Amino acid sequence: MDTFLSGVGFGVIAVLTLDTVGSILSVRRGFPYKKLTFISFHIWVAAAMLASRGAGSDLPKAIGVGLLAGFVVGLTDSTIGWWISWRLGAGRLMPGSVTAQTAIRIIFGVAIFASAGGGIGGLLEVVFRRLITQ
Repeated sequence: MDTFLSGVGFGVIAVLTLDTVGSILSVRRGFPYKKLTFISFHIWVAAAMLASRGAGSDLPKAIGVGLLAGFVVGLTDSTIGWWISWRLGAGRLMPGSVTAQTAIRIIFGVAIFASAGGGIGGLLEVVFRRLITQ
């Protein structure tokens, strides 16, 4: 369980840092905030890899732990991270297009996408572990 918490903790800190710094740079430099999604995806995968280290070579367990870690980090990214970026002036949707239903759809869409990235991270952890120990 320690590796799970370490991986999720890393992921949460990393995505919130990205949301903060990325929002500030997006506003100051004028680049589209959504371009940071690529980096977020890599953070979700890395967090899941770290979280699933405790599963050892148990592939189903590693993927399951990775899915859960990705979901938690993605949910944090799409709620607290989105709130941070919104407050800093980036990540805002068009006025009038934000309804509760739209926000919920976006939040859970991101969390599910992050969960898939987490599953990939769990898989990669086992594959790399097997390659290194051969």
